Amino acid sequence: MKIHNNYLAIDTIPVRVQRLADLTGNCEPAIAELGLDAEMADWMRNASDIFIRKIAEAQVLKGDKSLAFEKFHNKMKALLEIYTPVKSLLKALIKGTEQANIIIEAYAIQGTLPNTYNLLTVKTEILIERHNLLKAEGDPRVVPQKFIDDLTLKLEEMRLAHDKTNAAKIISVRAYEELHELMQEDTKKLRIFYHIAAAVWGKKSPNFLAVGFVPAKERPKHRKKKEEDS
Repeated sequence: MKIHNNYLAIDTIPVRVQRLADLTGNCEPAIAELGLDAEMADWMRNASDIFIRKIAEAQVLKGDKSLAFEKFHNKMKALLEIYTPVKSLLKALIKGTEQANIIIEAYAIQGTLPNTYNLLTVKTEILIERHNLLKAEGDPRVVPQKFIDDLTLKLEEMRLAHDKTNAAKIISVRAYEELHELMQEDTKKLRIFYHIAAAVWGKKSPNFLAVGFVPAKERPKHRKKKEEDS
C-alpha cells in the first residue's frame, strides 16, 4: 500500500499499518540525521510491531466473543428444545381440569414461546418452581421429574454461556478501545516526528517517502501569483 497523504487523524487501520511499517523499517537513517532522542528513536524502532500485535490481539478477542455468542445461542436453543415439548405436555395435562386457565398462568405457559434470554429464563424458572409446588401438594398436573431435571440443567448451562458471552464482549470492546488509544498516542508521536523532520529536511523533501509520509507538493504558479497580487 502506498501512503497518499499526511492526514494522520483520518488514518484507517490498514493505512496506519503501512505508515508505521515504513517508519520502523527505514527509521535508522532518520534517527541519525535528525538527532532524535532515545525515547523517540525507541518508539520509531518498535511502533510497527507493537501496533500489529495490538491489532492481532483485538482480532483474536473479537473471534473469542463470536465463539462465545455462538455457544450461548446453542445453549438457548437446547433449552428451548426441552421447554417446548414440556409446555405442550403440561397444557395437555391441564386441559379440562379444574381452574385450568389459572394453572396454565401459574406455570406461565400461556401465549407464544419465549424468544429472548430474559424471557426464557423467567418462564423456565416459573415453570420449575410451579412444578415443585404442585408436586409437593400432590397435584397430578405435573410432568415427569426427568423433564424438570433436564430443564434445570439446560437453564444453568444457558446462564453460564450467557455470562461468558458478556465477559468476552467486555474484553473484546476493551481491546479495541486500547487499539484506538494506541493509534491516538502514535498520531501524536508521528506529528512530532514530522515537524522535526520538516524543520531539518524541509516539507518538500523526498526523504519523507521512506518513513511513512509524503512530501509537500509545490503549489501551482498561477495560484502563487494570485496570492502575491492580493
